[in-house]
Amino acid sequence: MYSENLYGNKSMIKMYLKLKRNVYDAMKYPFNLVLNKTSHLYYRILVKLNVNNVSTIMDIGCGKIPEKIIRPKIHYCIDPYLPYLQAIQKTNDRFWIMVEGDWRIATDIMKKEQINSVFLIDVIEHIDKQEGENLLKLTESLISDQIIVFTPLGYLHQSCSKDGKDGWGMDGATFQQHKSGWEPSDFGDGWKTWILPYYHIVDNLNNSIKPHGAILAIYNKKDVRK
Repeated sequence: MYSENLYGNKSMIKMYLKLKRNVYDAMKYPFNLVLNKTSHLYYRILVKLNVNNVSTIMDIGCGKIPEKIIRPKIHYCIDPYLPYLQAIQKTNDRFWIMVEGDWRIATDIMKKEQINSVFLIDVIEHIDKQEGENLLKLTESLISDQIIVFTPLGYLHQSCSKDGKDGWGMDGATFQQHKSGWEPSDFGDGWKTWILPYYHIVDNLNNSIKPHGAILAIYNKKDVRK
């Protein structure tokens, strides 16, 4: 059954061929692959040590794979592309709330509901810099615990595929374009930042790229100067 589904789906075939080509590229540059794997391990250790367990989180721009770093009681999934939300495989360890919308809509919800922490994983680079800075400040004022941001280090070019398909073979490529680049200095009081070099070695369409770093930034409300 799996083979029939795979070979009957052109998008899946393209993804498979790209993955095969990327493995070949990695074999040509094994040191890059080692650094990439080390960077991913470093990320997992950092979030394990620095992300607090809370009861209610808001996962903005979650795509079809929401964050599962912690196990909240209530998990808001916010995304402007409805098919992503519909594709999420919900687990039974939390109460899921799906909202079709962007970061601005998410802040409207935060003004009405008690949200402990907000996750912005691969999100802020998809909006204009000034708007992102304004929304970060607004979000800081609305949460009670943490904001977790993950984004490329500096600007990383990312555009749409010609057929409108994203890395999952869905029609969400128009939401994947990068519009801004971020540095550790862009985060102010209450923020801690870590640089993860060599984190990105493929783009959103699974094409090999020159190794590019990433930033993990975590805002702790309790650390803000009074």
